[in-house]
Amino acid sequence: MARMAQFALDHLNAAPSARTAHTMGTVLSAAHQVVAGSNYRVTFTIDPGPTSQTVTATVWEQPWLDRIEVTELTVQTPLPDHTADLSEDNRH
Repeated sequence: MARMAQFALDHLNAAPSARTAHTMGTVLSAAHQVVAGSNYRVTFTIDPGPTSQTVTATVWEQPWLDRIEVTELTVQTPLPDHTADLSEDNRH
C-alpha cells in the first residue's frame, strides 16, 4: 500500500496548483478492492510536523494493461490546536 500512497503523493505534487513538493508521512489506513482491476484506498499524512495534512486517495490499477491512475484525491487541512485556549478558559 505504501506504493499506492507514493503514487498518489506524486500525482498531488505534479498538479499545476502544487506550490511546493510535499513529503510522505505515515500511512494511516489502507484498503484494497478487486473491480476489473484493483482499487486501493489509502489515507496518509504529508509534510510531517506542525503543518501536517491528511490525504485520502483512491488509486485504480490494471497491472496487465500497465494502467494506474488516481481516481479520487482529498487533502484535509489540519484543524487549529485550541488546547491552550481551553485550558485558559478553565482557569476562571
